[in-house]
Amino acid sequence: ESLTWTNPFTTGVPGGDTGRMALAPDNQAHQLSGSASYELSPTVRASGEVSLGRMTQDAPFLAATINGALGPVALPSQSLHGKVDTFGASARLTATPVDGLRLNASLSRDKRNNKTPSLLYALVSTDLFLATSRTNQPYSYTTDKLRLSGDYRLSKSLKAALGFDQDNRQRTLQEVGTTREGTVWARVSAQPIDKLGLSLKVAHADRKNGDYNPVAAIDPAENPLLRKYNLAGRERDSATLRADYALAEGYSLGLDGGVSIDKYKQSTLGLTNGRSGNLGLDLSAAITEQTQAHVFAQAERMRSRQAGSLAFAQADWWARSADATDVFG
Repeated sequence: ESLTWTNPFTTGVPGGDTGRMALAPDNQAHQLSGSASYELSPTVRASGEVSLGRMTQDAPFLAATINGALGPVALPSQSLHGKVDTFGASARLTATPVDGLRLNASLSRDKRNNKTPSLLYALVSTDLFLATSRTNQPYSYTTDKLRLSGDYRLSKSLKAALGFDQDNRQRTLQEVGTTREGTVWARVSAQPIDKLGLSLKVAHADRKNGDYNPVAAIDPAENPLLRKYNLAGRERDSATLRADYALAEGYSLGLDGGVSIDKYKQSTLGLTNGRSGNLGLDLSAAITEQTQAHVFAQAERMRSRQAGSLAFAQADWWARSADATDVFG
């Protein structure tokens, strides 16, 4: 239930020679789900699914501190009494009104309702001294997604697709209550020769947010000019290219690459822009009817720029960061 250790430093604080930290508590998750599909006509098909779930965490709390010299530190409850209800639903409609044309539409909702009690907890820092008491924040959210797309086979070796995605998110107890992101994309797939397949996709996304209001419960307070990157308004332009080549019967080689550019035009402090690029290679081989092998490698490079304020006002420092990720298996 916990990890206890001897303090390797001389603290000068009575009872500060030992520390203790709780480990991950026990918890449970239960879910009931169902799905159905129906053929409205030979060219139209509908399907959907729904799920209900509950997550609970009721493991007993440890004492607030192992340091008896700090005196009794009262906890507002014997356990978290954590309870989160989840709901998920989606509906899909596909139609092929004419030969070569396929239309798709889907609507989904993902809801997380955090019913954990919000209580005031006394904090103890490293079992040495009392810190400012804080209240836990039971975050909840609702995500609604709309997907519309259509693809048309222009010829035996050429196919084009267009689509629009809408992603709306509502959050509680965070700086932004609602964000809305719309994405327009287009994809072209071609097979210039029998063994080679090519696919190019380009997209433009625009995320808008509601009013940005600092959360009063955050201590110390945040600069009101700060915009967290996942809540801030953002424009993203991206492109991906994929090539697949059949080396021989049972052997195929794949190559993919992509770039994206993010702009946070309304962010005075925080992430202001970002660029990323990735390149991947994979090889699949059917050695025998019972044995298959797959080898892949992926490299990604990201660069971003952010602004900060040492004076808790307008931006007075800027920083650039670079991240490199390489994966193979």
